Amino acid sequence: MIIEHLTLHTHTPELQYRFYSKLLGLPGKYNKRNGHVEIKVGLTVLRFVPAPAPPYYHFAFNIPPLLYDSALEWLHKRTTVLPNEDGHELVDFSNWHAYAMYFFDPAGNIVEFIARRDLPNGDATTFSPDLIRSVSEIGLPVDDVAAASAKLETGAGIPFYSGDNKTFNAMGNPEGLFIIVDRKEKTWYPTGKRALRFPVKGTFRQEEEVFTFQLSSEGLDVRPASGKPQ
Repeated sequence: MIIEHLTLHTHTPELQYRFYSKLLGLPGKYNKRNGHVEIKVGLTVLRFVPAPAPPYYHFAFNIPPLLYDSALEWLHKRTTVLPNEDGHELVDFSNWHAYAMYFFDPAGNIVEFIARRDLPNGDATTFSPDLIRSVSEIGLPVDDVAAASAKLETGAGIPFYSGDNKTFNAMGNPEGLFIIVDRKEKTWYPTGKRALRFPVKGTFRQEEEVFTFQLSSEGLDVRPASGKPQ
């Protein structure tokens, strides 16, 4: 599953553009007239649109699986890496065959670089931003984890990946995951910030079919790109 487009809200669009495009070196555009930001993250177009309140999200970028040490060194030169509860900046998720590191962007989003050993590494030996593969995760706080997960599975064929079907499910595969969490029970690792629900929309590709998804106060909606809600 590939997340092709992801639109999030922000109260700091210009700072977001400067951070992702100027500091992290990702191709980007900023429309000062409407405040829209567009960042190219490998296979994904990440968009930020203005919001009056300060929303925040959790999302992750897939990086080459063997370049986590190089990526950590690269991040240290540009921003503050967040330690986990044990003081580790590099987190070993052995059950996911992955290493991860976290940082805040100017809007307070919890951003993750994740190096998944189930994906190909390529020939590079040093990390650079052009090696980021995609936005590989988006956190979706919901009222009913099992119901939202079932909607993804029945509506778009997104398989279960990991979780307890109560407070947390990861739906998808190492290329792309929806992180479905109970918005009343969960916080965003490793910050302790509550997993509050803010508007999200985007498109994803699953087995050559394109689907849209949207999270709003009414819940999660999933549908074929040119079809009816599932």
